[in-house]
Amino acid sequence: LYIALFSAPIVAVGAVTCDDSNLNGKTDQELQAIYDQCTADAAALKISLTNTQQQSNTLATGISALTANINKTQADIKAKSAKIKQLGDSVVVKTQYIQQLSDRMQSIEDSIGKMLRDTYVMDSSSIINVLLSSQNLSSFFIDTDNYASINIKLQQLTEELTGVKQVSETEKKNLQDQQAAQQKLKYEQEQAKAQAENLKKEKQNILVISKGQEALYQKAIADKVRLQTQIKNKLYRTASGEEISFGDALKLIQPYESSIGVSSALTLAVLFQESAVDN
Repeated sequence: LYIALFSAPIVAVGAVTCDDSNLNGKTDQELQAIYDQCTADAAALKISLTNTQQQSNTLATGISALTANINKTQADIKAKSAKIKQLGDSVVVKTQYIQQLSDRMQSIEDSIGKMLRDTYVMDSSSIINVLLSSQNLSSFFIDTDNYASINIKLQQLTEELTGVKQVSETEKKNLQDQQAAQQKLKYEQEQAKAQAENLKKEKQNILVISKGQEALYQKAIADKVRLQTQIKNKLYRTASGEEISFGDALKLIQPYESSIGVSSALTLAVLFQESAVDN
């Protein structure tokens, strides 16, 4: 964005300038020339002021839009932070559940191992003795069948738990992927928010300069108008040639306004124009 720098125009030596440094001793023609120059300068300054005000309005609109966007992004970031926390909590719960499954499976594996060790702890001679003893033979087969049945059930339970664990591991991985995706989006939004805030700060700085420029133009225009008023007061003179202010001239002519049938202010304006032409 470009800010036009306010500066006084470069004027050639001898040219008429709108300057109130010395109005005394000026002829009406010289005063009129200065007055006209003030009019031209004020018109140019008003154009510059209008352009600067438009620029300020554009900046202010842009800042408002950026502020709204920053607020929305901040709300999105807050929502994503909550979602990330929720996913993180779910990952923790799922991890604990998987650990419980692992512990249970380990316990089952330990039980199966113990059963196998208890079953096959007897050496060959012990087994032969049991088989040759009619008293212990039936209980041997009963115990063997029981062990086999329990072993099958434990193996089935282990397979079932393995399946549940695999599903839980998959769900945990999905939760972690979602959490990573949310963290990535949050990071991108934080970066966009930081850029928007920097741009907003830049626009605010330029707006301050622009508003300061407006004040300079407004002061310069006021100075031109003030000088024109001084010149007007000097251009109105009495019949004896004595200078009279516009306000005093207006007071002198107002009593005759009803007789003339024309506004006293309008009459003075006409007299001013005629005076300028004559000079």
